[in-house]
Amino acid sequence: MLYFLRTHLWQLCLWTTLVAASLWYDYYDVHEHVVDHARNDAEIVFARDLQYRMWAAKHGGVYVPVTRETPPNPNLAHLKERDVTSTTGVKLTLLNPAYMMRQVNELPKSSADNASSHITSLSPIRLDNAANPWETKALLTFENGAREFTEIVQEEKQSYLHFMRPVYVEAECLKCHAHQGYKIGEVRGGISVTLNLRNLQHEANLTVMRQAPVHATLWCLGVLFAFAFQRLRLKKEQEVAIVNEALQEKNQELELQYAQLQQSHKELGEMQEQIVHASKLASIGTLAAGVAHEINNPLQIIKGYGQLLEKQLRQESRPDRLGELLQKQNNALERINSIVNGLRTFAEPSRDILVKVDLHQVLLNSLELVSGIFQKENIQIETSFQVTAPIISANVGKLQQVFMNLLSNAKDAIKQVKDSGVILIVSASTDEQVTIKISDNGVGMEAGELEQIFSPFYTTKAPGKGTGLGLSISHSFITSLGGQIFVESQKNVGSTFTLSFPAMAKIEKLVSGKVLVVDDEKDVRVILAAYLSDFGLQVDEALDGAEALSKLQHTPYDYVISDIIMPRLSGDQLLEEAMKLPHLSKTRFIIITGGIVSEFSPLQKKRIATLSHCFLAKPFDHVALKRALLLASR
Repeated sequence: MLYFLRTHLWQLCLWTTLVAASLWYDYYDVHEHVVDHARNDAEIVFARDLQYRMWAAKHGGVYVPVTRETPPNPNLAHLKERDVTSTTGVKLTLLNPAYMMRQVNELPKSSADNASSHITSLSPIRLDNAANPWETKALLTFENGAREFTEIVQEEKQSYLHFMRPVYVEAECLKCHAHQGYKIGEVRGGISVTLNLRNLQHEANLTVMRQAPVHATLWCLGVLFAFAFQRLRLKKEQEVAIVNEALQEKNQELELQYAQLQQSHKELGEMQEQIVHASKLASIGTLAAGVAHEINNPLQIIKGYGQLLEKQLRQESRPDRLGELLQKQNNALERINSIVNGLRTFAEPSRDILVKVDLHQVLLNSLELVSGIFQKENIQIETSFQVTAPIISANVGKLQQVFMNLLSNAKDAIKQVKDSGVILIVSASTDEQVTIKISDNGVGMEAGELEQIFSPFYTTKAPGKGTGLGLSISHSFITSLGGQIFVESQKNVGSTFTLSFPAMAKIEKLVSGKVLVVDDEKDVRVILAAYLSDFGLQVDEALDGAEALSKLQHTPYDYVISDIIMPRLSGDQLLEEAMKLPHLSKTRFIIITGGIVSEFSPLQKKRIATLSHCFLAKPFDHVALKRALLLASR
């Protein structure tokens, strides 16, 4: 408890002040009610006296028997009918309204009656009705137009409420006061009411005293609640500290696991590259016999024509024959060069570079590598190419690997059921896409096999005959280009693999227009601007989200590429605000970041997932950026 008092002294003082202020307000409010109550009582007394006076004035006064307590009023001596005798001989005297009210107010009062009243004037007929200093002050205010005068004064250690309102001259008043020169409507005087506030203040003090224990109880409850809340808060803080410590340890474990995962991911990537390269080398081993055949035949031609040239030179005859022999030798050399270049392109490790390629030419290069083997296996290759060369954006080595894998699988499928067969390659293209179909009349596949055909390490070949990675790698590569690959097959009939790629014209049409790059790192903006300019895009820059939003409010962009962590306005906040602008409904938003996504807040993750069209983690190269633009443009 002492610790609580030491650490929360100012809160305790504040609470005490609030409770004391509440008690003081109650005291003030109760005493204000006392004043209001007294004033209401004074108004009632005033109204009663005024009614007496009006009644008496209306009837011109009242005749009463002359007694020692009620002698004739000398101030009415000017009236002929002041004194009269009744028919029975009783002497009567006239009581005017003021005389009557004075006698009523002089009657004995009960102890509960705290009010007294009388009529007064600055020019009274009867000196006993002369105004005291307070009443004089009030009457003077009435002369200046005031309608009421109220004041609380201390007299003989007691509080009194003095209340006074003016009395105006009426026609009935002139019977007694005409000789004083009064006119109708003038202020004749006033009715003064005095109330002793002793009883009302006593009741008010009792009310306040009854409120004091309530406030004391409230103060105690507040202190106890604060003390209990403090204990609960300290307990919660201790629990949170324990949880935070555990979370800290868990976070360190997760960071270590994340680092290990990153390393494993890197190693898996390297292993995948090695497997892909090994797959190529295995294919090269398979191709060796065919390649040897393809190269040996041209070499035989070169050697044979060389001997013929030598013989021709010795005979020194038929010079026209020399040119023909030399041309055939050159053709054979070109054939060897083509085979060697194709083999080298296929065998070398693939770099992730996209270039414009003629799909037919890549197919023909692949066919040239396998033609010797296929001829030896009695497999005929038929092609049906359209006249226009289909141009796409791709990596030549990886694309050739896809074709080599599909052709090799077709050959193996045929050899499982027959000694000879046909592979048909058909191409078609539109402005939107290029399609290649590779069909065989081999063993075919069941429906269950088709569902898993593109899964990693799945193969329909006999053990030791395949890695199960060829189609999986092919599927991954084609989809990364924005294309598709699917298969149709029937058991013992054959299979058809269909590959579709976005045509170059469509790619160039998709990725075009104006782009806004938003990043607080100047060098990052410079590099991205260079990449995007090479893609044929118009580039504008903003150094943070606030500047970007200002530009977006006035200028429509086709793309916005924004970092997440920036001053003033983060990338996800920019994305949320930009989505509210109707002229940006067709804008594609690409989020880039060098941060760890798992450390983003749930709100940031939600904005990125629901509002962005593509997400790109730093570092990335121009190829990844081009792919992101393609994905966002779909």
